[in-house]
Amino acid sequence: MTKRILRLAMITVGSMVLSILTAALLMYFFFGNIPFAGLVIAGLVPILAGLPITFLIDSHRRRLHDALSELEHAHKQLAELNLELEKQARFDYLTGFLNRRYFVEAVTSHLQQNQPATMFCIDLDDFKQINDRFGHLAGDAALKLISRTISQVAPEDALIARMGGEEFALFFHGGSFVKAYQAAEAVRTAIECLTFEPSEEAKHNLSVSIGVAFSSGTRDFETLFAEADHFMYDAKNKGKNRIVMPEPDRLEQVA
Repeated sequence: MTKRILRLAMITVGSMVLSILTAALLMYFFFGNIPFAGLVIAGLVPILAGLPITFLIDSHRRRLHDALSELEHAHKQLAELNLELEKQARFDYLTGFLNRRYFVEAVTSHLQQNQPATMFCIDLDDFKQINDRFGHLAGDAALKLISRTISQVAPEDALIARMGGEEFALFFHGGSFVKAYQAAEAVRTAIECLTFEPSEEAKHNLSVSIGVAFSSGTRDFETLFAEADHFMYDAKNKGKNRIVMPEPDRLEQVA
């Protein structure tokens, strides 16, 4: 408010000086003298006529400034909302991983490069027991804990998704059996070592079953994921908390 008053005062004083100088020049040019009364009148005109107009213009300027500020704020909120909606469309709200739709799109794009690649299908063992014994909030906590762990030990270039429920998928370039086994074992071991306490009085051991599939550069998403999913269920049937990969003879060499 102080700045506004100071600005208006400066405008008014400037207008008075300009009016007085203009009047003085005109009177001297036409009449040859400069009456004091004429100077007083010239000084009063900006106050009596110009000041209200100045206030009006300033008021409209402030309203315009406020309207532009509100519009800028609305644009910023809209941009933030669009980013949030895009994030919600791409990522799983619970784990922060890609959702199934965008994982499929991303992996399909990578596979079209016809480069060797590896797919993991990871499923939390006995997840229903956690929900049944401790409730769905505990189940959500277990999924968050596992997702953080997977993020920490997964290969740096890996794409990770929550495919639904307690099932995750992991994809990265390269078809090395050694790298794939080591990465899968890092995930399995890290989760097996977790301490999960759904309540103060209870602890629950966590584990995952992992199926691994490879692409030499010619497979599509459906075929690659179906094979990894098949091996994951094979791991479940063989006792859970294990890794199943194609060509077990080669797996034994790197185990």
